[in-house]
Amino acid sequence: MKYGIYFFLPLLTSLLFGDVNEYSNITDGDQMTDPPRQQIAIPDKDDEDLTPPPETPIVLTGPLLTPSATSIPPGHVNIEPYIYFNDTIGFYHNHFHLHRFPQPLESINIQIPTQIGLNSFMDLYLSPQFFFNYVGDEDSWKFGDFDLGLDIQLVWEDNKRGIPAIKFFYDITLPTGSYQNLKLNKLNTDSSGGGSFVSTFGLVTSYLWRFKDPYSLSFRMSTFYSVPTNVTVHGINSYGGDISTDGRVFPGDVAHLVLGLEYTITKCWALALDVANTAALKTRFEGTTIAPVGNNDVTYVLSLAPAIEYNYSAAIGLIGGVWFSVYGINGFDFINGVIALNIYI
Repeated sequence: MKYGIYFFLPLLTSLLFGDVNEYSNITDGDQMTDPPRQQIAIPDKDDEDLTPPPETPIVLTGPLLTPSATSIPPGHVNIEPYIYFNDTIGFYHNHFHLHRFPQPLESINIQIPTQIGLNSFMDLYLSPQFFFNYVGDEDSWKFGDFDLGLDIQLVWEDNKRGIPAIKFFYDITLPTGSYQNLKLNKLNTDSSGGGSFVSTFGLVTSYLWRFKDPYSLSFRMSTFYSVPTNVTVHGINSYGGDISTDGRVFPGDVAHLVLGLEYTITKCWALALDVANTAALKTRFEGTTIAPVGNNDVTYVLSLAPAIEYNYSAAIGLIGGVWFSVYGINGFDFINGVIALNIYI
């Protein structure tokens, strides 16, 4: 992720020892805070105004795609391993025309997002990932690009005052995956990265409405913008090309808008839905090649991710669902099975 690393280092050192005075009192499996202490007043015998019992804490793992708007407090860690079973089955051309591939590109993508609380308003985010790609009889195990970032809490959620949580995040993707000099006979299964430093800036907001127990509705919205650096490529690469390709790729900026909903139907079970919009500028190539490199058109893909989650406790939750494209322009058609286990320590 680009030149953002120069932003990341001074930001980490300057904010590491900051402090604020309060945490969110919503228990959330993605990025939970210490649960509020429940205090029940014991009235005098002659006191007719009894204090009502405390509300049952809402425990949610989070939808599949939209991140939490709450940072992790110091002394705590949140780990949520993901497994994606990916099928890329076609390509949307202009005017939403879909072309099906004769043989889909399939992969298993393992991601391990981890958040480590640094202080009362900021946590460190890191996410290694691995790929097992396969097409027909060809397959490859590869380490993917590595994400590293910061979550900074701007506003804590306050249900009594109707104030949503708001979090800023900065993320840099390190090009640790394979992206060039790929083997022709591997049918692109040996590709696992973009070769670019990608800086991503974004905001996340969330709010929870409580109804009669056990029902509640959680809303999240995340918007972020990614700016990649240019990439020198040789031979077959993640952007296309052939063995004669030699030049430089200029990946297009990418904008995302993701909406997430969760609705609790019992104390432990909840339904979730993400609506994701992804748009990218064209990817240019300068150099020599026979086969095309990059994408000379703006792309857009709309996708949905319905899921069901089981929240065993405030520290452990499991979610599974399907993430699939609905339509797009100059983008891939896909259907992915997704499962994640959230662990809060």
